[in-house]
Amino acid sequence: MAYGLTSDGFIPKTLEEIKAAVEAKQRANIDAGLNQGAHTVIGQLNGIYAEEVRELWELAEAMYNSHNPDSAEDASLDNIAAICPGIMRNDAEYSTVEAIVNLDAGTTLPLGSVASVYGTSNARFATTVAVTNGNGIASDVSVVMQAESTGPYYAYTNTLTVIETPVSGWNSVTNPAAADEGANSETNTELRLRREQTIRLAGSCHAEAIKADVIEVENVINAIVIENDTDYVSNGMQPHSIQVFVWDGPLLEADNNTIATTIYESRAAGIYTMGNTVETVTDTMGFDHTIRFDRATQLPLYVTVDIQVDDDYAGNNAVEDSISVVANDYEIGDDVYASKIIGAVVDVEGIVDVQTVRLGWVPSPSGTTTLVVPYGSIAVLQSVIVNQV
Repeated sequence: MAYGLTSDGFIPKTLEEIKAAVEAKQRANIDAGLNQGAHTVIGQLNGIYAEEVRELWELAEAMYNSHNPDSAEDASLDNIAAICPGIMRNDAEYSTVEAIVNLDAGTTLPLGSVASVYGTSNARFATTVAVTNGNGIASDVSVVMQAESTGPYYAYTNTLTVIETPVSGWNSVTNPAAADEGANSETNTELRLRREQTIRLAGSCHAEAIKADVIEVENVINAIVIENDTDYVSNGMQPHSIQVFVWDGPLLEADNNTIATTIYESRAAGIYTMGNTVETVTDTMGFDHTIRFDRATQLPLYVTVDIQVDDDYAGNNAVEDSISVVANDYEIGDDVYASKIIGAVVDVEGIVDVQTVRLGWVPSPSGTTTLVVPYGSIAVLQSVIVNQV
């Protein structure tokens, strides 16, 4: 069998193969009857030597794989991504929350004072600055608190209520809004995927590349690109045309002309664009081009949940926040599954049972099955009603 660089890639020797090769050469060059048992000096030396040689083979294999973005890991993958296409691994981030602390008159809450989320000892947040109540009576003071460790630590609305480091004059703490979720360091798999998506941006005109370009526009959250590459009208689309649907939030925060310019620069020459939003884009030669696109149709989502709880229940606001996290991840055309809503509710502290989840596009929904969302639409959460039964 061939080892090292072969037509099939790099083939390393195993520890057993290295040891067997060493023993074979000893028998050939020293003595065919040489005792190489595991308990002999020769056997012990062979094991030590083979282990050291195996590490060299592993080093050679790692060097070989370090040039391939599909197999490179850690620092090697960082180097490849930095060279082409020039991106860096996303660092871990801390979760942060704006807290309201109640302090007696003249009390100073030191930097690093810790509070935690009710019902868990893992979500601990520390003050990022020292704050003082300068009023003559006990008063509420606002302070930003940061999780003690990086990663996605949650603090739903009004759940950061446990004082972990008692300070004389510190009476209470809470958080009127949910924490901004942190993140773990970008994994090798995530970095590989982002690298591939970024490469698509350069010099490509297919639908995925156009989508990637449009998503890079400021305030655009999601987009899809539908194409008709036939010579006839299909599903209402002109021959050889594209239709771009953009989701930039309920307030439509992205600039129309920037979106249109991005589509123009990304699409192939001569391709017709479909859509109800019409913009004029002027090229570098002074010629005007009409570019069309659509914003995703917003489908107002209403959710009602019936739950049973125990004494550790984190509160209705925690249920609403948890469902909001799921809803904020909806992309254009994503169906609304009751099972995902149930999963979000179950994650809340103190939930004993989720008896019913009702979904609909109108208030006080009655349906309990999946809501189908057309490809040009997006579900946008409007309200959550929580009933304790």
